[in-house]
Amino acid sequence: MSSTEELIEEYKKKRAKIEQMASPEAIEKRHNRGQWTARERIDYLFDRGTFNEIGLFVKHRTTNFGMDKAEIPAEGVVTGYGLVNGRPVVAFAEDFMAMAGTFGEYHGIKEIRAIDFAKEMGWPLVGLNDSGGARLQEGMDTLEMYGNLFKAQIRASGIIPQIAV
Repeated sequence: MSSTEELIEEYKKKRAKIEQMASPEAIEKRHNRGQWTARERIDYLFDRGTFNEIGLFVKHRTTNFGMDKAEIPAEGVVTGYGLVNGRPVVAFAEDFMAMAGTFGEYHGIKEIRAIDFAKEMGWPLVGLNDSGGARLQEGMDTLEMYGNLFKAQIRASGIIPQIAV
């Protein structure tokens, strides 16, 4: 059995690996095109040090088409809440560097939970979109999640501001 310190160190390593999301070369290539990573967009949006990520360790469950070997950091979307100009806001940022930010079942669940949390708290929601579209390898699960996402957006309409960028 591992000691508490070893478990904490293991947690920190897993977190750092996911937060990196891409190689330094891939990030530089993106920057050369004038584009930011999902985490850079989140950092820019929120007041420094206030963002709290939700669902960092979420993973897809698909095994078809070689997906059982695919690692998609944070399931291709960063979700969480924090302060923007001192006011609470919930946000998600799709990460094109993680499998082109494609929308799969658990990616959708993370966005839906962000919407539901924002609605429950009465806080605005900001969606920073940068996706290659549907993750076709997940088939009908992806399509079902799109329907659930639209339903969540409609149910939040008129209750909270929803801003898409």
